[in-house]
Amino acid sequence: MGFIPIIFFTLAFIFLWGIVNYNSLRKTRDEILQLRATIIKLLKERKALAAGLLSELNDGDETEDHVAMISRVANSPSTDAENIDHILRHEANRTHLANEFNALSEMIRNSPRQEGVISSLIELTRQLRELRPRIMDLFQSYQNMISKLPSGFIASLFGFKPL
Repeated sequence: MGFIPIIFFTLAFIFLWGIVNYNSLRKTRDEILQLRATIIKLLKERKALAAGLLSELNDGDETEDHVAMISRVANSPSTDAENIDHILRHEANRTHLANEFNALSEMIRNSPRQEGVISSLIELTRQLRELRPRIMDLFQSYQNMISKLPSGFIASLFGFKPL
């Protein structure tokens, strides 16, 4: 009669531990997916702004350096990639863009519209730079949780997959 309460409380503890792990995994995964959607939206906005600015610069008499720099943004790889790690690695190599946009805004003074577009590009790049460390931490935490025991057991039981 003395072992039944011990067994009951042990099973109840394991059950509660499983619920906490499941909710933690789900919350982290959902936050990563939400941040991923935000990053993709910002990248598409930045690419569209850069493409518009590029067409204006090609029509004007700007130097080829300006056109080449904006062209690198306008012709960036597709943001529809499924692999968030690929998107973030690509963005990590582009942290210099805000400085280039600032330099470009100093050089282009002939059109208020171009200056507005460049300030929008600077702001989008700043937002992307701020989101990157947050999503990388979440991504790494999620990958660790699903690959290591004991959380990995709950992840495999409920079908959590690597992102």
